[in-house]
Amino acid sequence: DVASQTGGAEGVNVNFDVVDDAGAGEVYQGVYVNMDNNATTADDTVYGITVETEDGVAVSDAFILLDNSDTNTAMTDGILFNDDGGTIVDAIDATDTGITNALNAGANPIVWDTMQATGTAAGTITFEDTSGNDMMTIVDDGADGTITFSSKIQGDVAGGNDIGSTSREWNNQYMGDDNGIEFGLDQDVKIVYDETTDDRLEIANGGGAGSQADLWIEDRLSLGRQTLTMSTGGAAAENLTPTASYVEVTGQDNAADTIGMVTTSAKEGDLVIITNLDATAVAIDTAATTKLLSGADVSITQYDVIMLIFDGTNWLQMAGVTANS
Repeated sequence: DVASQTGGAEGVNVNFDVVDDAGAGEVYQGVYVNMDNNATTADDTVYGITVETEDGVAVSDAFILLDNSDTNTAMTDGILFNDDGGTIVDAIDATDTGITNALNAGANPIVWDTMQATGTAAGTITFEDTSGNDMMTIVDDGADGTITFSSKIQGDVAGGNDIGSTSREWNNQYMGDDNGIEFGLDQDVKIVYDETTDDRLEIANGGGAGSQADLWIEDRLSLGRQTLTMSTGGAAAENLTPTASYVEVTGQDNAADTIGMVTTSAKEGDLVIITNLDATAVAIDTAATTKLLSGADVSITQYDVIMLIFDGTNWLQMAGVTANS
């Protein structure tokens, strides 16, 4: 009974020294506790070692301190669990509600057979293989977390997993230049943003067996709408830079008003349908880069429609509907 200590003291001191010429393969144990529960009462509780702190003003710093003072040799394991023919249900049971942290690893890695996880003070957890190659990183972004993958995310089987659900949908997905989404088990079709060639979204062959990029619309096709409001008084020429495939013209005050087609941002294959909503007629101006029927300006009265396609250099008239009423 060691009580009322005011200086450094040791209740039990075991100095266990194994000499250099000890027999190879022998097992040496500084303290050995042999525990065997042969009680017939089912609710008996048996512990091999119990360390308990008294209820008081101050608390102990730790129940057990493991300290390797040997600066030349690394200790293989701080605690080694072994079952010699039996089983251990929980190597460590930290389920008590009074425990704040079940494990505090600091910045040290937690290691499994083929991977390890390391946390930092900045709120980052990195999963790596045992060679230190990053596989996944979880970053603390305040209220939300961000998961970063060094490689790909894939399901365990083909065509067997979803991303999100009918009640937990994802928000924005960000794709890089010249990349997209591929469809089909053979990657038959893909939707890709072609930044290098022509800077637009494309439906293209995926490159797999039987690839095809047919577009089949089961619902109606709706084109983006642009409005060109003529604002110059009297007979005047104004320019149209198409930003949508459907353009409504209004505001002209003179039947001699003309519209010049701009080619600056146009791409080969672009379509534009132009209609006049105003009671005053307006003309599409023929020019070096606008090729119209008979090489002359085309007048469109109210509700008339003209369709143009861009060939990479010129706007070409495809069709026109007049006398709509």
